[in-house]
Amino acid sequence: MNRDLYIDCDGVIYDSVKEAFLEMKSLGIDTTNQDQITEYFRNCNWEKLLRDANILNDSINKINKLVDSWMFLSIHVLTHVSSFYEAIYKTELLEPQMNRVDVITLPLGYAKEKVVNPVDNILVDDSLSKVKAWIKAGGIGVLFRSDVQGIITPFEISDDQDYFIINDLYDLLKVQHILNTPKPKTKTYN
Repeated sequence: MNRDLYIDCDGVIYDSVKEAFLEMKSLGIDTTNQDQITEYFRNCNWEKLLRDANILNDSINKINKLVDSWMFLSIHVLTHVSSFYEAIYKTELLEPQMNRVDVITLPLGYAKEKVVNPVDNILVDDSLSKVKAWIKAGGIGVLFRSDVQGIITPFEISDDQDYFIINDLYDLLKVQHILNTPKPKTKTYN
């Protein structure tokens, strides 16, 4: 079964979250104060922030390889934004670098699973709460963690880990293969 694939930007494609928090600390912003963090993101120079941020694990090239694999119905970048400027800049930065991938921006506070159809579709995000919400709405969740090696399948770590964990977007081909592999039928004997 081919599925739609939704990939978060900050923390999955770009290491912009790390860059932002480094800049906040240098500016004396209290990184435990959500209002100050939100204000920073509304007013920051997104062009500079994304230019200075590292591309995580060659993610843009890997997204293009995923597109070329034809293993997904469609591939989208699905990202929250704090300002109109951030939405414009992310779109103008990302779309020319990726073939047949569109950028969907949504304001902070809007749940990803309420904006697009999650049912049987895949979300890759670095936020566990967003992955869990996606799964609860009928989707397939993939947590992106740069500190893991390989692919961790659901329930491999614990009984409540109902999502995949990856650190390489190209592993989504393996995720798709696992999801498409028929489960063996078990016989019951009386």
